[in-house]
Amino acid sequence: MWPIHLHPQHDESLTSWLMRMSLALGTEPHFLCKAASIRSRTSICDFDVELTNLEIMKLSEHSGIQATQLLNTSLQGFHSLFHKTSRNKKIWLTNSISLPPRRRKIAICPICLTNSTTPYLRKDWRFAFNVACKIHMIRLIDECPNCKEPFYSATKYIYQSEKMQCSGCGLALSDMTIPCVEKRLFENSFFDQIHNGSHPAWPAFSKLYNILNTLFGSFGLLYQDLVLKTLEVSFGEEKAKQLAKLLYGFGRTAGFLAFGEHNADYRHAALNVAFKTYDTDLI
Repeated sequence: MWPIHLHPQHDESLTSWLMRMSLALGTEPHFLCKAASIRSRTSICDFDVELTNLEIMKLSEHSGIQATQLLNTSLQGFHSLFHKTSRNKKIWLTNSISLPPRRRKIAICPICLTNSTTPYLRKDWRFAFNVACKIHMIRLIDECPNCKEPFYSATKYIYQSEKMQCSGCGLALSDMTIPCVEKRLFENSFFDQIHNGSHPAWPAFSKLYNILNTLFGSFGLLYQDLVLKTLEVSFGEEKAKQLAKLLYGFGRTAGFLAFGEHNADYRHAALNVAFKTYDTDLI
């Protein structure tokens, strides 16, 4: 059994917990996984999604943490939910291992991290449809706003409150200027259906998926005026035109089947339009 026992934080991801454990023990996550006889290469295994119950049990035995606690840090339940929406099970997740390493960015809320006694990554930040912090009402970011250095789950300073600054330019997370978001992003019935146990969540994902494909897929140009008007409210006329052009390009290329592969700015722009149509009969 490992000599240090760190319990997962509330809503912490399994990847985050493994990173904190390895830092506390002065080693790397893949060495911990090797010691526990589970898959150790993050390049071929998404720990938040793909670890089996047996591997969770092995981690429990070595860490001294109950298996139920570790299972609660995984995204296995949501993974099966996403599978009902599309055969591409990772459509709604960011940081996919199928992406080139440079593009496996994670979205974070700098205020959540800097205000935490124990900084950690939240499970919700892995969801491609989650583009803002509902606590601080700011956008989630996946790169430094100053130098564009990406954030990765293996970026050690994210977990170290005394060193919490960009590894590229040295800007402290507490000094980063992040755009605020509109409250309606969190008042949409899409989120209500996800978090309300009395409503099945997968139809909500299916509907949002269809809206995104309609807005930005093959027939997206039919809704160009709607997209531009919605984007202009948040981004201004010139920025709206640039974003709309990029979104249409991504949509026609991928049909939004790989929505989670887009960066945080474009996902926010797309959802800004989609949520406006979600509870209407416009589409």
